[in-house]
Amino acid sequence: MAFYAVIWKYVNNPELIASVRAPHVDYLKGLFAKKQLHEAGAWLDGSGALLVFEVEDRAALAPLLANDPFTPAGVITETTIFDWNPVFGAFKK
Repeated sequence: MAFYAVIWKYVNNPELIASVRAPHVDYLKGLFAKKQLHEAGAWLDGSGALLVFEVEDRAALAPLLANDPFTPAGVITETTIFDWNPVFGAFKK
């Protein structure tokens, strides 16, 4: 298994974001329950978010990002994915 830190940038459209927020949160709760998602949260300025996933590889990560309701709704304007190696904290193995 591998860790990935995902940085999302959001469209500057608070009404669109609010209209899709509930299904987006429900989707993330499902990934969290499956232990595929460990952390997620939006920037306080509303411009995007950070998500930390643990999945087999980038190929396994791609559909998780694509199927998030924010993606087809056009909320996500940019995705940056970092391979991540936790050294300290709850994710250190």
